[in-house]
Amino acid sequence: MVQLQSCWSQRSTINVPWYDVISIWKDYDRITHTEAVSVYNDFIINNADKIDGVILSANWVSIKDKKQFLKDMYVTIAYLKKYNIQTILIGQNEIYSITYPVVKAKELQYNTKLTDRFLVKESYIINEFLKSNFTPYFVDIINKKTPGLSAENKPYMIDRIYFTRYGAELAVNETMADPVAIRFFKNAVPAKY
Repeated sequence: MVQLQSCWSQRSTINVPWYDVISIWKDYDRITHTEAVSVYNDFIINNADKIDGVILSANWVSIKDKKQFLKDMYVTIAYLKKYNIQTILIGQNEIYSITYPVVKAKELQYNTKLTDRFLVKESYIINEFLKSNFTPYFVDIINKKTPGLSAENKPYMIDRIYFTRYGAELAVNETMADPVAIRFFKNAVPAKY
């Protein structure tokens, strides 16, 4: 199953209440695949006119069955397209085998470059896989070159996987400069652009 990661609407402040979707189960930790797909489909059908765009985002490195993933993603994108919902797919960010602040601290302490040594190469491999299979929807955010510290000497990642606020700002700037994202936002929210 592919999750709807981000669903937003410019026309309504929060006419798309996620808590209503989740509250229909007493124990939503035990939701079945069929129930999840049913809620997802019902949600899209009942709210398509309120959804300006969908941003698909995840830690894609965890994909095990690439063939099934491709099938699921193509079905998801086609389903959203059927309802004229603009869609983009945010690529993978780089991941480290140990927390990035530790890597950066050791680099500063020993005046040496260690970043490449601790990068999880699979993050770049899956990013290329996504790029080659979803080009019209793909927004590349992976750093080809490791960002320096912020003006306040803060690293761009808080752990192995997640950005700090500074790192998130860098990723947003990268996203907003991408031609696919520019087209998405112009089409999904034309009044803003």
